[in-house]
Amino acid sequence: MKKIRLAITIGDPAGIGPEVTLKALQNMTEDKTIEILLIGPYHFWQAAGEMLNFPFELKKINLPAIATEMSQSIKVISIPDFEMESVMPGISTPFTGRIAGQAIEYAVQLALQKHVDAIVTAPIQKESLNQAGYHFPGHTEMLQSLTGSKSVKMIMYSPKLSTILISTHVAIQETAGWLTEANLLETIQMGVQFIQNLKKPPFRIAVAAYNPHAGEGGLFGSEEIKIIAPTIQKARQMGLPVEGPFSPDTVFANALQGKYDLVVAMYHDQGLIPFKLVAFDEGVNVTAGLPFWRTSPDHGTALDLAGKNQANHHSMLEAIRLAARLAANTMAARIRF
Repeated sequence: MKKIRLAITIGDPAGIGPEVTLKALQNMTEDKTIEILLIGPYHFWQAAGEMLNFPFELKKINLPAIATEMSQSIKVISIPDFEMESVMPGISTPFTGRIAGQAIEYAVQLALQKHVDAIVTAPIQKESLNQAGYHFPGHTEMLQSLTGSKSVKMIMYSPKLSTILISTHVAIQETAGWLTEANLLETIQMGVQFIQNLKKPPFRIAVAAYNPHAGEGGLFGSEEIKIIAPTIQKARQMGLPVEGPFSPDTVFANALQGKYDLVVAMYHDQGLIPFKLVAFDEGVNVTAGLPFWRTSPDHGTALDLAGKNQANHHSMLEAIRLAARLAANTMAARIRF
């Protein structure tokens, strides 16, 4: 059986990314099906390992060495330009943003060249990333640009509740412009593909309304009548297991109770607020629409915790496990068909 190879980026090295990554890997020592490649300056990974008394060797390698047999040591593909630089824990700067950006760029190239099967990204500091010249609202948009992907969607996954977003990092007043038949249908299709990768039918997808109480027949807005309901009907005619639109204040509760496998949310906070209420420590951010799967823990850099060995690693652990699962199932589907 072919092992699944994952690249894990360092994120902003002033944050908790290296710490939670190594803590997560300590909890995966018995898993022989996954190979890990850490991406980022070696000495930052080494410093985190020393803080944690990390029990495994961190071995610096170059690209050709990826093809060699992996051992008990964990491989690090370093970024040489930053090897002798230092960073203060908790102090994010344009310099740390540049490290984060270059690690993402390197990991994407590894994935596009088929050296790795999926990417897991540690948290970034968006302000520092932009100050370093990477002008993106977040990972999702940066990955779309680096891969030339036509469209990508953010999925938030946990065993308890999952949601896919129509729009992500945009102002609330701009979200209505994202609500089109084409965008909604594409989001539904990506959501179905994601769930199909994780479980066998039957499964059910719910679409949240845009307005309170699903618009109350047009009293609170017409998006449900003009766009959402007709698009759901079109999706059902295509054979997609989707229902709605449902009032946003009830649909997530129904999904949490197991009635739906995924909720299509109209904008960022509509989906993220209920999700983080129930899955803050185990939630995983997934990017759909790329040529490969990308996952990330559902939290930020936690600069106030950096360097203190206090960060919770469970979301990173779930992100690594989910990336491996998605990659393995995608690979199996390709073999079957």
